[in-house]
Amino acid sequence: MRSGLPAEITYFATMGMRLTCLIAIVCGIVLTETGRAQVDTTTLKANRLVEKHKKINVLRRTMPGYRVQIYFGDQRQEAIDLKTSFQAANPGIPAYVVYQQPHFKVRVGDFKTRLEATGFLSRMQGILDQAFIVPDEVKLPDL
Repeated sequence: MRSGLPAEITYFATMGMRLTCLIAIVCGIVLTETGRAQVDTTTLKANRLVEKHKKINVLRRTMPGYRVQIYFGDQRQEAIDLKTSFQAANPGIPAYVVYQQPHFKVRVGDFKTRLEATGFLSRMQGILDQAFIVPDEVKLPDL
């Protein structure tokens, strides 16, 4: 009896401290393993998302780019006629009719850069006076 307490109380106090230390060690191990499991789960989910994104990109076949818009209006037939006449006069340059309610747009070209679109627009000067460059999803070039 160092502290003047009965031996039973000292024994239980010592056992209580040991039990507290043991519980703290076990909790630390459990928390560490749980943290690792969360990191592993997060990494696994991130890897799955990356793989899914790769698959979507393979199927998508488009990329951000530019087109030249040559018509904007509410007349569907006029848009179709302009697209047809443009394709007849410029074979090899794709043309698209886009409908964004309530307007029809005719856009031409699949340009990767704004510089390419600007070059095309300058070559068409005098023919396409009201045309302008717009950002759009363009088809990927064939390999």
